[in-house]
Amino acid sequence: MQETKSKKQRYNTCGIPEAGWKDGFCRACGHSTCEVTDDMIIDGRVYQYAEKHNLLYGGKFSPAYIREMLERKRKLRIPKYFCEAIACDGLSFDCLAQFPRNKKLRVCRASKDGTFQIGDLVWRSDDTPGTCDGINFVQNAACLDAEFCDQALQGALFEEP
Repeated sequence: MQETKSKKQRYNTCGIPEAGWKDGFCRACGHSTCEVTDDMIIDGRVYQYAEKHNLLYGGKFSPAYIREMLERKRKLRIPKYFCEAIACDGLSFDCLAQFPRNKKLRVCRASKDGTFQIGDLVWRSDDTPGTCDGINFVQNAACLDAEFCDQALQGALFEEP
């Protein structure tokens, strides 16, 4: 009888499948020995996606590096499973009033409604008379008007670039 659901293949952050580990250590590269801890294990399809889209740092999977690279690769449509793998626990803001002024931040977890995507660089300008308040997107020189910010911020997390 065939299994209806195959077990997910696990890789370490260097791209070595679990079959290449022995007793919790990986020696597959031949240059060093790495202890494979929980924080070094990722879903194989996550590593393969990063490799396919040139998002690895020296052949290694680094979520922080990938988020930085996504600042430049704006046309890349990222699957949800990959977004979850590269997201971080960052700063959260419940409303526009809490969002800092004159501080550039990178989105490290997308918002619930999809307004903010991982890798977006955003900032809020000074409270200058005669200018609209809102959150500015660096990459496409756009501004999210204040009336839409509170809803858009839900679920989004930010980090300093």
